[in-house]
Order: sequence, then C-alpha cells, then structure tokens
Amino acid sequence: MRIILGLFFLLFIGYTGAQNILQGRITGYENQKLSLAKYKGDRLYITDTVITTSDGKFSFIDKKYLSGQFRLVINSKKSVDFFFDGHPQTIQTHIQYFADSLKANAESGTELYFKFTQAEIKYHQKLDLLGEMLDRYPDSDEFYKNIEREYINSQYSFNQLLEKAIGNCNNSLLKSYLTTRRQSTIPFILKAYERIVWQKEHDLLPCPFTDSLLIRTNAYSRRIIEFLALYSDPSMNKSEIQTSFILGLQKLKSYVSPNPVVFTFITNYLIEGFERYGFEDVLLYMSDQFKPQSCDNPASISVQERLDAIRRLSTGNPAPAINGFDSKGHRFNSRELKKPYTLVVFWASWCPHCNEILPQLREIYDQTKQKDWEVLAFSIDTDQKAWLNSLKQHQFQWINISDLKGWDGETATAWALNATPVFFLIDKDQRIIAKPTTYAEIVELLDNLKLL
Repeated sequence: MRIILGLFFLLFIGYTGAQNILQGRITGYENQKLSLAKYKGDRLYITDTVITTSDGKFSFIDKKYLSGQFRLVINSKKSVDFFFDGHPQTIQTHIQYFADSLKANAESGTELYFKFTQAEIKYHQKLDLLGEMLDRYPDSDEFYKNIEREYINSQYSFNQLLEKAIGNCNNSLLKSYLTTRRQSTIPFILKAYERIVWQKEHDLLPCPFTDSLLIRTNAYSRRIIEFLALYSDPSMNKSEIQTSFILGLQKLKSYVSPNPVVFTFITNYLIEGFERYGFEDVLLYMSDQFKPQSCDNPASISVQERLDAIRRLSTGNPAPAINGFDSKGHRFNSRELKKPYTLVVFWASWCPHCNEILPQLREIYDQTKQKDWEVLAFSIDTDQKAWLNSLKQHQFQWINISDLKGWDGETATAWALNATPVFFLIDKDQRIIAKPTTYAEIVELLDNLKLL
C-alpha cells in the first residue's frame, strides 16, 4: 500500500527529473556535514546528507523528490527552509552570521520567505501584546484610543506586507504557500473571549485549501493547528477538549472539502495527530464525517481503511485475534489468554519510546504479585535476533510473541498498526475496554480497576 500511495502522488503531481535541487556555499563551514530534509505536513524527514568542500561549497542532486518544501539543516539551531518548484536553488551565507548574511537567487524566493517568516513572528507577538493591553488597559483613558489604532494598523500593515511578498514572489510554489498565510482583520472592540469566538468563525475564510502541490509543504498542517488551537484550553480535561475539537472539525470540514486530494491529505494528518493523543471520541467522529469523497485512488482507499479500523477497534468492540510464536518457537493465540484483563502491547526492539516505557511497565508488572492482569507483548520486529536480544536485555517476563513480519503481518494488519508503542486493554471476553496512550494512563487505568 505504501508503494502504491507513493506512485499515485508521483503520477498526480509530477516528477521533476534529476537535477541540482540546491547548491551553494557556507563560508566558515568547510568539510562539514549538511542535511537535506523534506516536509510532510509539519514533520521533517532527512533525505540526504553531504559534506561541504574545502571552501564550503555543497550541492544536493535531486534524483527522486517532487516539488515541495525542504529544509537545509546545519545543526539544531541553524537551518533555512526553501521551496523547490522545479528550478535549482542557490544559497550563500556565513556560518557565524547565518541569518544576516543569507543570500539566495531571486527566483527561489528563499530570502523573501526567510524575511517574511521573521516579520510574521514579530507581528503575532505584537498583536498578542496589543490584545492583552486592550483587555487590561482602562478604556476610559485617552491612551486606550492609541492602542485601538495600533491594533488595527498592525493588522493592516501585515496584510500589506504579505500581499507585497506574494506579488514579488517568482517561485510558484512559494507564492501559493503565502496565500495560505492571509489573515482576517480582528475588530479591536472585542475582548479576549470574544476574539476567540470571532476567529473561530473567520480565521479560515482567507485561506484556500485547493492547491494539491501544497501537501508537500507544511502550509495546510500549520494553518489547521492554528485553527484548532482556538478550540483548546489548558483548563479542559480530555473529554472536554475532545468535545471542543469536534466542534472545530465541524467548521473545518467545509473549508477543506473542495479538493479531494487535499481533503484526503488533511484527513490522514488529523487522524495521525488525534491517534497520538488517544482522542478516540474525535476519531470516531471523523470515521463518520470525514470519509474520502473519492474511492478511485490509493490515497483515499488508504484513509478509508484507517477510518474503518478506528471504528472496528473502538472500545467495546471485539479484539482481533493475535497470532505469533514465542521466543522458543511455540505458537500462541490470544484466545488462550485466561486472566480477567490483558494489556496488549505492540512494540519493536528498534523503537526508542518502547525502550523507554516498557521497562517502566515491567517494574509494576513484576511488583504485582497476585495478578488479575497479564501483558501480551507483540513485537513487529522482522529481525529475530534483534527481538530475542531485546527480550534478554530487558528481562520481560510477560507473554512475548511475534510473527516477524513487521507492518505487513496478519496481526499488524488486523490491528491497523502504523506506529509503536500502541496499547489496548482487553477483558476476559476479548473485548477492547480501553486504549491508553501513555505510561501514566496505563497506571491510572490499572489502579482504577484495582489491579495494582
């Protein structure tokens, strides 16, 4: 499925052919490593690494990438984003004065984007501060009028800056990206809560969700995060924040629906995010309301399969069978489980988070003498030696099995696995009763069931 999905996007968006995607020179950074990363939503994936020459020159040859947003990474503190639209990019700078000395070919729009991003950050900082002043400063004072004017003028000036950047941009992909940064002007007469209500209704109005090319950037994911943040509040508990996010998704859906490719991409992005936080109520809502509009391409089919799995694996439903072999090669089936409760753990020896959380889980498992619960740890490893070495190293005494087929095995497919670790609590009737996402949630769950 992953291969088919990749081929679909390759055919749909178009391949640019092998050429220099980025070249340039970084003075003071000779014979050092540079990395090239590509965006997928708000995530970055390192795709290539080179070593600069003795005079700081470098070149990345594009042999397989589509047009999209990339990042040149020097270290954790120094990097620069650029937009590859099929035309070679050139960057020159000095390592000690990286931002101030940055120069790029005009057609790339790299300098334009870099300066705009800095201006946008300062703009939002200023607008937030002015908003607080509007809320706190006595409105009877004459100076309050100055705050009101500056609040409106700042928004007007930013919108002018943005439109100028769009007009001056020669990079077609970046130009389209910048249109997603348009903002609605917030009235100054509104107080803090009223501004949030107003933004919920108007925030997405200037943003077009119609360009399929932008799925290769962070444009849509960034705008969606900003919008859904309006529905989040630190005082909310998990149930309340899910209810609020569902209201946000109801509003969002009408904006992202026009383009089926964009809609599918955003739906998949949202599923990944909500799964990460264990927001099952939100995911169940999406399984009903965010079904792909088209079933004639692999991307839509893949998302539909994920939505179907969300409903199939929701709490209260029967747990799929888990089949594998233990460390001695004996076959095991989850139907053999006898304890009232079983915590099913899907993990892998190469998973850093698994190697952090499973030893913690082992401690409470080993300390519980009269167990009314069991742990069934299914590894998605494909390397038997790596799996067995990890079991030996960590001394996991619970039930350990694997089919050594990775993501493509029967069990991984039945449980719709696409990440590790993943946890399910099932009862003696083999029904899913909870889906904790963190160690703290596991402990709380077991404690509430009086299992610890």
